[in-house]
Amino acid sequence: MVIYLNYHDRNQLEAFRRKHRTALLTIIFTDLVHATEMKDKLGDSTGVDLIQQYYALVRDLLDRFSEGEEIKTAGDSFLIVFVKPSDAVKFSLLLQRQLRVFFQDKAFPLANRIGIHLGEVVVEEEENSDKTKDLYGIQVDTCARILSLCEEDQILITRSVYDNAQQVLKGQTIEGVKTIHWKNHGSFEMKGLSEPIEIYEVKDKEIIDPPPIEEITRFLERKQSVNLVVRGSVKWREWIGCIARDRIKDLAIVDLENPATVSRQGLLVEILKALRIPVQIPKEPNDLAEFSRILSERPLSRVALTHFDLAPHRESYDVNFYAALRYMMMESRNLVLLIQSRKPFHTLLPPDNPLSTIDIKTVEYQHPHETYIS
Repeated sequence: MVIYLNYHDRNQLEAFRRKHRTALLTIIFTDLVHATEMKDKLGDSTGVDLIQQYYALVRDLLDRFSEGEEIKTAGDSFLIVFVKPSDAVKFSLLLQRQLRVFFQDKAFPLANRIGIHLGEVVVEEEENSDKTKDLYGIQVDTCARILSLCEEDQILITRSVYDNAQQVLKGQTIEGVKTIHWKNHGSFEMKGLSEPIEIYEVKDKEIIDPPPIEEITRFLERKQSVNLVVRGSVKWREWIGCIARDRIKDLAIVDLENPATVSRQGLLVEILKALRIPVQIPKEPNDLAEFSRILSERPLSRVALTHFDLAPHRESYDVNFYAALRYMMMESRNLVLLIQSRKPFHTLLPPDNPLSTIDIKTVEYQHPHETYIS
C-alpha cells in the first residue's frame, strides 16, 4: 500500500523533523539520597529551601561547561546531557565534591548519586530554538537503570563512558580533584534490557569516605552495643556528637580521658551525670549495686564510652565491674554501649574477662590516606 503525502502532511513531517533529531549524547541522571527523610525531619519549608539551594549549586556548576545542558528536573532529580563523556565525568566529580562542602554544616547532611551513559537518543527541541526540550529512547531508560544501581556518593558509568573519559582524563588536572580512581564492577542484567551492561565506578580518591554515622545509629536504635574502631586522624568526636545531637538524643557521652573516671566509682558517677540522673553513688564496694539498681529502674540507657583503650589499664575496673556491665547489657538488657577505641574491643580485654564474649557489633574506620601500623 502506498501512502501519498499532501501538502499539509509534508509540512507536518518537516515540522516534526525540525523539532526532532537523533544525536549521540552523554546522559546524566542524578538525585539526592534521603531527601524525603530530610523533609520529614526539617519540615517542608526548610527542606524545599535546601533543595532549591541544591538546584542553584548544580546550575552554577553546569554553567561552567559550554557543552552541557539541563534537560529537566523532577523533585530532587536532574536529567543533564553533555556532548563529551569526559565533561560529564568532570562535572560529576566536581558536583560531589561541592555537595560535601555544602551539606557538611547543614542540619541534615545529604549526598547525591549519579548515573552516566553514552548513547544515541531522539532529541526534541523547543520551537524556534536550539534548546533541547526532552530526550527519548532506550538509552535514556538505560541511564535511569544505572542510577538505580547507585548508592549515596557513587558515580556509576557504563563501559562506553569509561572508554572515552578514562583516556581523555588521563594525566589531566581537574580543579579541586586530585586523584581519579576507576573501578570495574562487572556486568549487570537490567530490567527491560536484553543484554547485560558493564558498569564502572569513578571516584575522587581525595574525598574521604562518608563516616559510619548511619551504621552506628542503626545498631543503637536496635538496642545493640557497638564498638567504633578508629585509626588515624579521624574526626570521631564529631560523629559521636552528631549521633547524640541529631539521631540518638538520649545518648550519654563519657570520656575515659576525664581524670574523674580513673576510679570505678568515679566512672559510674560520670555515667549517671551524663544520663542526667541526680543520684549519689556510695563508695566501693557498694557502688556497683546502687548503680545497677538505678539503671534497672530505667527502660534503657545508651552510653558512649570514648577512649576505651584506657580501660584495661585502670586497676579499679575489676572483674566485678565488668561482670555488672555484662549483666546489664546481656541479661537485663537495659544498657547499650557505644565503645570508641583504636583497637578492636575483643583484643583489649583478656579472654577470661566477663565482657570478652559479649555480642558487640564492630564498625571500623581508618583515614583513607594514612597507613596504620598495629
